[in-house]
Amino acid sequence: MMADLEEASKRLAELIEKNVSRAIQRIVTELDDVQALEQANVLNNLPEALVEANLEDVAQRLEELFAEELEAIRSEFRTRLNTEVTYSDVDATLITGLLDSYEQATFATIREVGIDLQAELTRQVITGQTINIDDFYDTLSARTFRNLATEIETATAAMSRAVTARKADEAGLTYYRYFGPNDSVTRPFCDYVLGDIAKLPKRVEVPVQRDSRVYTRDEIDQMSNGQGLDVLTYCGGWNCRHQWRPITEEEAKRLGYPS
Repeated sequence: MMADLEEASKRLAELIEKNVSRAIQRIVTELDDVQALEQANVLNNLPEALVEANLEDVAQRLEELFAEELEAIRSEFRTRLNTEVTYSDVDATLITGLLDSYEQATFATIREVGIDLQAELTRQVITGQTINIDDFYDTLSARTFRNLATEIETATAAMSRAVTARKADEAGLTYYRYFGPNDSVTRPFCDYVLGDIAKLPKRVEVPVQRDSRVYTRDEIDQMSNGQGLDVLTYCGGWNCRHQWRPITEEEAKRLGYPS
């Protein structure tokens, strides 16, 4: 599920970049065609113009991405735990609030692109240069939209984990197993929870280490990833590739819990 989410987040970031690029080309064309006073007006409106160029497509795709994750949760509970998941009005309020928050964060990133571009274009216009933003945009693009894909993936994964935890609570599931890769970029927190290192850095807290990688909800609530982010929702922190998977008590014991 996480690999699919990473790919979907990347595609959405690419869609945003494509729309931003089109909007920038349109704005640059406007600047070339108008007088100084109108140029100033175009530049003043540039950050919001980029947001508006992406508003509808981005909002729709984010909603689709959330819906896909919600269906994945439903399928996971049905297939693995033999539990039917239904989404209530309370769930809808939570999900809508998270969606709105993530939409605003995405649009804030696009607006920041506009502000950076506004400064560069203003400098070129004032100094009488021929408007050219290719090098500037290439540098900006590589950094900004790669980061944006990460932000979208993190936000959607956090929503998925939050809803999964809510549904696990409703189903009376109190045991979770930690899943995910263990490689050269795995955080010490995740290494420890996976049972692969013996010592934690400062500010990271895990009440007990289990070879089974099975922990209770209470134990997870006592954990700190050292980043000030809720462990049940964000696991090891920003852009974490791991996830908590709720399991039955029988499954926990079969896996060796409490060892």
